[in-house]
Amino acid sequence: YGGVYSTDTADLDYSTMSSYYAVWLMLGMFPHNYHLNSSQVSQIRSYLMNGGNMYTEGGDCWGYDPTRVNLDTLFGIDPANTSDGSSDLINLMGLSGGVSGLSEADTFVYYGENAWVDRLSILPSPPFGGQITPILYNYIADYYTGVAYSNSFYDAIALSHEIGGDYPNNPAGLKNTGHGGPHLLTDPPVDSLVSWFMQFIAYPPPPTGKHENKLLPKIFFLDQNSPNPFRGQTMISFGLPEATNVSLVVYDASGRKVKTLIHGRLEAGVHNIKWNGTDDNNIPLSAGVYFVKMNAGNRDITPRKVILLR
Repeated sequence: YGGVYSTDTADLDYSTMSSYYAVWLMLGMFPHNYHLNSSQVSQIRSYLMNGGNMYTEGGDCWGYDPTRVNLDTLFGIDPANTSDGSSDLINLMGLSGGVSGLSEADTFVYYGENAWVDRLSILPSPPFGGQITPILYNYIADYYTGVAYSNSFYDAIALSHEIGGDYPNNPAGLKNTGHGGPHLLTDPPVDSLVSWFMQFIAYPPPPTGKHENKLLPKIFFLDQNSPNPFRGQTMISFGLPEATNVSLVVYDASGRKVKTLIHGRLEAGVHNIKWNGTDDNNIPLSAGVYFVKMNAGNRDITPRKVILLR
């Protein structure tokens, strides 16, 4: 498979990721793992909400890291019932369903850097329709380590461990111990999992249909501002699937309108606007809780709570 490899965390922004049909994000295992910050989470959310496809793996991505709660539901993971787990990951088995070719006949022994991984739980109902499917299962300790979520906007796969490792004296994250079909290749089964993922997102992309215009938002959305809390200024991102009139207004905790950020017609796409914590008269507001409310396409979008520090 062709692609671009990067270890620069600056590439975790929408403008860079939106150039690619799919992104593989490997965050590593404790103690050599990387924790996403709130700004990166916001950029990844924008990428998915605009039709990007993503595979994300790591030992502390989901239940342990509170920053990731905003992403959990986009991957079909239930943040309320996903936990930090224990050092008990040894044996895994595939679960048939969400990924082409993966089945209970595919069993693995985990040899990753750290066996203390998040215990994944799936959402009871998909937030954007479609199907959420557990794909990897720790059958000894009884919890999921892999989830696949497909809907009409994007496809995403989440793992709470690594599939391959390059840490010294640790040549593989998983070793395949069972072969359920000819799609399984060699140990470690990284090629197999890449192949499954590519099939899952229907790569190469079809000329029409689900991913016809992945850079155009499929729904109206208002993303969480970043950073939050903030001093100085914060970035607010929102998406429009079509050209429409937009109102973006900041209210204080009492419900009083303090700042109109946007009022007018905008083209379809992802838009970003900065707010410096001032009111309509450019007077600095006091520290506290504020709410950003958006109306677009004659509908109210779920507001966002903003915390201003001084």
